This record gives sequence, structure tokens and C-alpha cells, in this order.
Amino acid sequence: MTPRSLKNGKSNFINLAVRDLQKSMDFYAKLGYTNNLQFSDNAGKWMVLNENIFVVLWKLKVFNFYFKTSC
Repeated sequence: MTPRSLKNGKSNFINLAVRDLQKSMDFYAKLGYTNNLQFSDNAGKWMVLNENIFVVLWKLKVFNFYFKTSC
């Protein structure tokens, strides 16, 4: 599933900084999310709930670099 395949043209991307990428992926998988390998890499993982809702899990250092915050 890619963002272009959205049915209503609207999407929600929730970007989260995480300390442990694998534990966070496991948590969201238990909630029913799936990992979109097309957009996932070592810096972040796209977890998909449905065609409109994505949780993007970022390693803390990467998140802080892109979003200029302190966690």
C-alpha cells in the first residue's frame, strides 16, 4: 500500500520518536498494524493501520534531526 492508493485522498501520518524500533514495531503489530517495507529502513518504520492511517516510528536521533525537537 502506498500513499497514492488512498481512496478518499486524505491521510493521517503520526510521527513518533522511539528508543527501540523493534519493540515499538512489535507493539503496533499487536494492535493490528502492518509494516510497509517499501517505506521502511533502518532509520524509521511505517506501520499501517489502514489505507488512511500510518504511524511512522523514527529512531530518536533521526526524529530529533528532522523535527528539531528534544526528547
